[in-house]
Amino acid sequence: MPVCAINQGSKPKLQEGDNYMKNTLRQEDARREESPSTSSLAFNKASLARAQSNSEQKYILTRLQGQLNEHITEMSRRKMGCSRLDEGLRRLIEAGTTKCMDGDANAFGRRLIAGENLEIILPEARKGRENFYAQSKMALSPFDRDDVDVLSALDDERAAVMILEAAVQIQRRNISEGRRNSMAQFAPAIADARRALARQILEGLSLCKKAAEQDRRLTEGLEPEEVALLRPQPLSAGILSQEAERWLFVAAGENLITQEEISEHAL
Repeated sequence: MPVCAINQGSKPKLQEGDNYMKNTLRQEDARREESPSTSSLAFNKASLARAQSNSEQKYILTRLQGQLNEHITEMSRRKMGCSRLDEGLRRLIEAGTTKCMDGDANAFGRRLIAGENLEIILPEARKGRENFYAQSKMALSPFDRDDVDVLSALDDERAAVMILEAAVQIQRRNISEGRRNSMAQFAPAIADARRALARQILEGLSLCKKAAEQDRRLTEGLEPEEVALLRPQPLSAGILSQEAERWLFVAAGENLITQEEISEHAL
């Protein structure tokens, strides 16, 4: 609390002014409670839309990640089962050069995100691979032709993993984009409230600044060694933290307050 000399004759006026301010604030609060403002309705609408969008997008990502983990596990199991295959097939599998699907994994991934089932998409992605497996069977002895079915089952899982990985990456981008879009609607909805709060912060900083100035005046005439013995020592003129300065200048950049107001109240 700043120390200052107050004339006894000024007390009634100060009290009258304080009562007036309190009454004004109470009336303003009452008006807000009686009828929600357009900005409050806009805030509630934007807040609900943001929460709903985030929840939906995160649910889709969680579902895709769960499916991806399941198919990665199954792909590893299928790959271990290929250890008994023909040497030529094993080399193809270990090299990872066999083509397991036709088409664009990203396009299939977008369909997954849109709600299509993998069981419907996967056969379409694998369409046309029958010729490859048929030719592979013809190159093997009758005793080894079942190995091609094992390879086909592995490729099913490889294709599923590729599609799911693409879907997860796309959905992560969707979440980032959706977050930007929802915040583009949310930020204007709370702009009026933040503008009022920014001015309250400025007023508080102005009071702190004045109180610090009064505290420093009390020590005028003291030697530096004497000032050093005070606890606490007088606040310096630059009491505003760098974080608070950045906040104020960003708020000015967003037109919540003006540079002039910052200079007047805080700097």
